[in-house]
Amino acid sequence: MDVGFLDFLSGEVCKCLKDKYKILVDLRIKGFWNAMNELEIFYTKRILKK
Repeated sequence: MDVGFLDFLSGEVCKCLKDKYKILVDLRIKGFWNAMNELEIFYTKRILKK
């Protein structure tokens, strides 16, 4: 099994993540959990409708 981790020092990775997080922040998501480079996002459909 292959395992990979994002290189957070890479400008390309940082831009990609910034763009993905911007979409979520624009949707008013206020919290993120990052454990072992596995991004977790907790929200409900009700919150997204606001």
